[in-house]
Amino acid sequence: EDNEINRAVLAKQLELLGLTYKMVSNGRDGFDCWKAGDIDLIITDCHMPIMDGFEMAKQIRAEEAQNGLPHTPIIAITADVIEVKLELCRKAGMDDALRKPVELNELRSKLATFLGK
Repeated sequence: EDNEINRAVLAKQLELLGLTYKMVSNGRDGFDCWKAGDIDLIITDCHMPIMDGFEMAKQIRAEEAQNGLPHTPIIAITADVIEVKLELCRKAGMDDALRKPVELNELRSKLATFLGK
């Protein structure tokens, strides 16, 4: 997420859910963070500077395939119409999407789906 306020809101929601997280402001840093390891799930904005969420997801999926790495769930967050955007997200390798502003209960549900917690 490249918007500071949205990052702060999402950070608070993750804290309320008792989760630890790493927060970055662009897709390149997100990719590098994932590549460094210890990431169970990625939540990404679709539109960010330097590298957008679509490109980050494509690069992660390519790395996973090339190196036999386990699948890391990727959830997009978008202000766009979710039904239209979801197909674009899936084509990029994302698993699901949430609409901004992200509702805490919906976030909890999506995380439970992918993390089993």
